Amino acid sequence: DFQYDEGDEIKSGNQIAKISDSTSSQIAFINFETALKALENSEKALNSTKNSVSKDIQSAQIGVSTAQIGLQSSIDTYNNSIKAWEEQLRSSMLGVQSAELGLNAAQENYYNSIESSDIGFDNVLDQSLSSIISSLTLIEATYDIVNSFLVYEDELLQATSSSRLRDIRDEKNDLGEAYEDLLDEYLDINDDENSDDALELLNDILDTLDDSQYLLIDVKDVIEDALDEDELENLHTFLSTTENGINTLQSAIDMGTNGLIMTRQGLENIVLGNQIQPEGAFNGLEASETQLASAKQAYRIVSSNRDSQLDAQRHAVEIAEKQLEAAVAQLENIQAKSNLQVLGAETQLAQVEGQADIAAVNLEGTEIKSPINGILLDKYIEEGNYVNPGQKVVRVGDMSKIEVIVSLTAEELGFVKLGQTVQIEAPGGIKTTGKITKVMAALDPQTKKVDVKIVIPNEDNKFVAGMFADVKFTEAQKDAAGVFVPFKSIIFESDGEYVYIVENNRAVKKAVKLGQISGNQLEIVDGLSLGDKVITYGAKLVEDGDFVAELSN
Repeated sequence: DFQYDEGDEIKSGNQIAKISDSTSSQIAFINFETALKALENSEKALNSTKNSVSKDIQSAQIGVSTAQIGLQSSIDTYNNSIKAWEEQLRSSMLGVQSAELGLNAAQENYYNSIESSDIGFDNVLDQSLSSIISSLTLIEATYDIVNSFLVYEDELLQATSSSRLRDIRDEKNDLGEAYEDLLDEYLDINDDENSDDALELLNDILDTLDDSQYLLIDVKDVIEDALDEDELENLHTFLSTTENGINTLQSAIDMGTNGLIMTRQGLENIVLGNQIQPEGAFNGLEASETQLASAKQAYRIVSSNRDSQLDAQRHAVEIAEKQLEAAVAQLENIQAKSNLQVLGAETQLAQVEGQADIAAVNLEGTEIKSPINGILLDKYIEEGNYVNPGQKVVRVGDMSKIEVIVSLTAEELGFVKLGQTVQIEAPGGIKTTGKITKVMAALDPQTKKVDVKIVIPNEDNKFVAGMFADVKFTEAQKDAAGVFVPFKSIIFESDGEYVYIVENNRAVKKAVKLGQISGNQLEIVDGLSLGDKVITYGAKLVEDGDFVAELSN
């Protein structure tokens, strides 16, 4: 059943003809309803599968994220513990070194008292300088441990006031300046060996050691407040270790202060001409030995605790890594299983959709609709004829625009460029204008000419297919500025035009935009720059990345 005759205008989507078999209409209706029901069920099954799969994947992704957070937390805790324990071990070692220096001083004092009650000024001064440098080491250690503590100043604002931390920072800076001044005085005394200056320096160092103790007490107070704050739980390990280091350093300062007082007393006795009592020196030696033993025991305890805690935290990191690996494996398994489930549901739906389409065709017959706005050019069968599958029925053409093909020689191409307007004149006095839309990239091997395609408007249907016409060209401007390459350099593909250039003896594929034609060359309006080396010989034989060599002239 045809709805249009040849030459009629047709809108896109309009029915042109219908093919039907009335004898099977009732069966087709039943099949169509069955197919619609199956299609509805398949769509529900697909949506249900997708929802279930989405929830499973989301749950697995949450598991992976949780495992990642747990692993990072374990790593951070482990790294923070390493830093904190290193600082505590350093403080414990300083305590041992300070006790050893005190013992050395006590031994020297004791042996000198046995040999002679008259201690030489040089020996006592050397002992004083040794005690001074030991004390300076304790002052420097105090500055370092407070400086390490203040690295977390921003976080500690949750446990104390900014003014309190500012006071600690100022005291730390004052301690650093005092240390530099004391070190300069020590160097001067080491050169001059003046007893009065040495006594004055010993008194200054004792005062600075007292300042160090007060500063450490202030820091410990802030640490204790911070340890009570749950928000600073991630710093508790560092703070606890720092507090232990401060305790060790305070003990070392106490021992150093005692040794320094003894050294000052010995120096005063020499200055005043008094003798050092052997009994007092022996007691000092015993006390120094006890202090050294205590410092070494404290270092061993710190070292043992460090190893056991770090082993436990390292094991926690390994467990977190395994948990993350398991979570990732579970996510991958769920994704693979989910993909198969969705694919199966989609395949089932596609099959049902195909069955529904077949049922609809059987029910309604075959409707032939126009895919475009155009004119019915030909009918290949008559109404009532039997139609075989795949047989041509009609031909529809869009005649709003007509394409004219002109064959030109290579010399005539110099008068042609893309977008150029040309004059068209057809039999019957029909005149109009058109534009050049395409110039073929190669000569016809038989005619040795190049086809040029021109599009002209035809809304009033003056032109018909197969008509001959005269085309008049105006001379194109040959000297336009730009980059021109030979026709044979252009590679024409479905997604655009390309050329190959040479970079480091390798072929590099470059997308280009074509412009006007000049003789046997095409203008490149985009994609190349002046100086690029374009492959002209064998351009169609290379691929991106191939090794190429430049031909000598």
